[in-house]
Amino acid sequence: MSIKSLSIITIIVFFIIAGLLGALFFISKQPPEDVPREDEVELNPVPEKTPEKKPEKEEDAEELKEFDESLFNAKDAVLPSEESADRGGALVFARVFIEDYGSFSTASGYRHIENYYPKMTQSMREFTEIWIKVNPTKVKSDSFYSIETSVANLRIDEYGNNSATVFIETARVETDVPEYYNRQSKQDVEVKLVKDEEEWKVDGVYWK
Repeated sequence: MSIKSLSIITIIVFFIIAGLLGALFFISKQPPEDVPREDEVELNPVPEKTPEKKPEKEEDAEELKEFDESLFNAKDAVLPSEESADRGGALVFARVFIEDYGSFSTASGYRHIENYYPKMTQSMREFTEIWIKVNPTKVKSDSFYSIETSVANLRIDEYGNNSATVFIETARVETDVPEYYNRQSKQDVEVKLVKDEEEWKVDGVYWK
C-alpha cells in the first residue's frame, strides 16, 4: 500500500473519531429529562383537579340533623290550662251523673243512683234519699214504669269560686204500663256542682 493511500485512510479515521467525540460531547451537554423516579410516582401521586359537584337543590347541600331540639321545645307545646281541664272534668262528670240520675225503672230500682251518694253534698244526698223513699216508679204506675235519659247537649253557664252550673239538654224515653208505649220527650236540666277537696260533687238538680 502506498503512502498516499495510508494518508487518506488515516484522515478518514480521524474525521470519524472526531465526529463521534463531537456527538458524545453534544449529548453530554443536553439537560436531563425530568423523569420522576418509580418510588416517587407510587408514593406521591399528583392528584388531578376535579370540579366540585354542586347539589341539585339547596336543600341537599344542608346536613340533615338527626335531632332537632326545636321540635321538642317545651315553650312551643300547647298545653290545656288548669281552668280548661277543670271545666272539662265538670262537663264529663255532669253528663255521666245526669244520665244515671235521670234513668230508673220498676225492675232496676235506684241502686245505681244510691252509688252516687259519695259524689253528692249532704243536702243533695238528703233530698235524693227522700225522693227515693217516695218511690217515683210506684207513683207513675202500679205495674211497671221506666224512664231512660241521654244527654243531647251541655254547656257551663257559670264557673268560679269552686263551683259550676252546667246546663244540659236531654232526650228522655218513658215506658208506662198498662198503656205499653214509649213516650219520647226533651227536657232541660240544670246541675249545680261544687268543689270539695279538688273533687266535683253535685249540690242540686233542677229539671225544667
